[in-house]
Amino acid sequence: MFIPLQKIVKNSIGILLLPVTIICAVSVVSLLTKIRWYTYPQYLLVAGFFCYIIIFALNKSKSFSYIIGHELLHAASSILFGGKLLSIFVSHSKGSVSTTKGNFIISLIPYCIPFYALLLAIGYFFLSIFVNTRPLLPACIFLLGFTLSQHLVLTIIYANTGQSDITSQGVIFSYTIIILSNSIIITLLLNLFLTKISMALFWQQSIQATKQLFFMAVGY
Repeated sequence: MFIPLQKIVKNSIGILLLPVTIICAVSVVSLLTKIRWYTYPQYLLVAGFFCYIIIFALNKSKSFSYIIGHELLHAASSILFGGKLLSIFVSHSKGSVSTTKGNFIISLIPYCIPFYALLLAIGYFFLSIFVNTRPLLPACIFLLGFTLSQHLVLTIIYANTGQSDITSQGVIFSYTIIILSNSIIITLLLNLFLTKISMALFWQQSIQATKQLFFMAVGY
């Protein structure tokens, strides 16, 4: 079976990035395991996270809101890269976007960015410019957990159903970029709302582990 050269190159890049991706994912897990999730306000995030899982378990149909966010990210990223939106279709079971521009970022961005969690963060901090948003913080932390749960659950499901977004870019490359991006972006979002999550510590651990791996690889 013929494999396009571009896909071979991308998968090769994915393999090279795989150690860094694993390191970043482990750094996230390391940060999360150090948190006392039963204390305030961390338990609000946990409550929101499991609230979505319960809803999903009771109704396993594909989420209409997730599909909307998925296709909007395709469309917005294409426009940002200078493309034109030709059409967009969304239903309760599937969606599609037709644009004049395509690249790996446009294809993979819905799997890399938790759309509604990002909107929540942007809305909260934009609103904080004008009013005191501290009373809204508990609700926002709950909703952050809910929206992150939706993103993770449905991204895992969609990413394992032979999506053309992923197969067209190379499976190894796509999964590497998706896991790496989620590790960074989710840590950033948690850091914005929870003081116990440190983005600086995430980078410190990831960079230190990457340097150690590199020195081991070159025999230093």
